[in-house]
Amino acid sequence: MAKAFIIALANKNVREAALYIIPEERDEMAKEFEKGIPPLPKNPEVEIRIKDDGIQADVTIINAEKAKSGRPMGLDMKLSNGKWWIVK
Repeated sequence: MAKAFIIALANKNVREAALYIIPEERDEMAKEFEKGIPPLPKNPEVEIRIKDDGIQADVTIINAEKAKSGRPMGLDMKLSNGKWWIVK
């Protein structure tokens, strides 16, 4: 799921990427991505670390370009209604 989301963003397909965002945050995040998307690999290598609570996870894009400032791009995921979603 995380890889499919990243691939959709790398291909500038915000509509497809939005399908992986938790519904209650989908519109807001899609608007943010329409403003601009950082460079992403077309074939992402991801590392997913599930947090101790078992319903949240950190996603690291291992082969992403280094950020010019700040932290490298990463994603957060949440388990909701039996499905993992991208969240803010």
